Amino acid sequence: MTNVKSLLEMYVKMGGSLTDTYSDIAGGVPVGQYSTISDAILACSKKYSAGGGGGAEKFVVTLTKENDTWTADKTVAEIVAADAANKVVVAKFPRDGMYVELPLNVAIEYQGVYVTMFIGLVNSGNDNKIVSVQCTNQGSGDVIATTEQPIPTSTNAPLIVTLTVDQSTGNLVGNKTYKEVYDAFSTGRSVFCKGVVGSTNVSASVLAANETSGEYSLNVCVRGSIVVPEGTATDYLTLHLGN
Repeated sequence: MTNVKSLLEMYVKMGGSLTDTYSDIAGGVPVGQYSTISDAILACSKKYSAGGGGGAEKFVVTLTKENDTWTADKTVAEIVAADAANKVVVAKFPRDGMYVELPLNVAIEYQGVYVTMFIGLVNSGNDNKIVSVQCTNQGSGDVIATTEQPIPTSTNAPLIVTLTVDQSTGNLVGNKTYKEVYDAFSTGRSVFCKGVVGSTNVSASVLAANETSGEYSLNVCVRGSIVVPEGTATDYLTLHLGN
């Protein structure tokens, strides 16, 4: 899912250069040397504020929340098409009676499944948070989900779960237990899973984690679909291929 490289690619698409520097970000090193998601997002935000975009047409997606349900005034297919047409796509995210612009980070279509994701910084009280908005359509209508997480620090940097293929079952098995994933997620850390199946790179992100009487369950987004792996505290996270 989201990583520094993809955010820097977005920065360049907006008209920025990897040799740009900002004295108040990452100690003034060039943008191309950024190593954290939060620094890359800040650079993108500055480029938007400065009217970046290299003259490209702007495509605005306005988000609305009503009764805990999110809607958008553009379809996921329209967002993917706008990105393919090299438009600068942003989402207007409502917060405290105002809108915050979030840059588009992911826009893909694969075999009729559409997935887009917007990532940006939103002020939450006295703190900034990283907000992600994922819009998907698997043939039964658009679905929008949002998450808010604290900016990663040395103590809450993302937890990376390395996946390998269990040759006896064909499942993807992680090097972290369900409890390790649950503990990390419940303290505000992002959890990303990465692995290789044949010649295909597979990535997934944990969207929710639950524990009941020693039994753990997770909501994991894999290729735009949600799977719900379950296990005990000492079991290793396992993704069943094909679910």
